[in-house]
Amino acid sequence: MAKKKRKAKRATRVQTVVTGMVQIGEVEPGDLCYFRACDNKIKWGEVLQVITDGIQEPALKLLDQADFKYHVAPIRYAAWEDKYLKNIKWDLKADLSREDI
Repeated sequence: MAKKKRKAKRATRVQTVVTGMVQIGEVEPGDLCYFRACDNKIKWGEVLQVITDGIQEPALKLLDQADFKYHVAPIRYAAWEDKYLKNIKWDLKADLSREDI
């Protein structure tokens, strides 16, 4: 019997932009979205403000709908569905050093 030739597997490209994540142009105050808080818990909240000026990365000011606490999170930790935040962990460390004025 003759052996069948195997087809070479093609390398698949990984998309860098996930469609379920919040983008800067499509979010505005009053929208509701999921976000990863600094304690690595996924929470549901209302966007109060989109912060884009004077910072390196855009951020969202959010009001948690479960316990009504205020949070500020980078936009990369916000998604329209919670399944997109499952494998994302908070990797920012607080810089508590003071600048002498």
